[in-house]
Amino acid sequence: MKSVRMNLARIFLAAAVAGVASPLALAQPQAPAPTTVNPPTPSKPDDPPAILSLLATVVIIGAVCAPALLNPKRGHQD
Repeated sequence: MKSVRMNLARIFLAAAVAGVASPLALAQPQAPAPTTVNPPTPSKPDDPPAILSLLATVVIIGAVCAPALLNPKRGHQD
């Protein structure tokens, strides 16, 4: 019988807490309605420097190919 009373006391306590807490939760200020958010519009990308890009390409290719075109310092007796 004692456990039934304890269970009823717990139920009433939970109902009382819920009865006190629910009006407090309803009294909270409501958040404003969300506004529509649009993605940013992309701007026109800057033009890459064409001459500097070509010059860098020629320098890199020259640095890679020049050693292959040089004569070796070794003779036929080595």
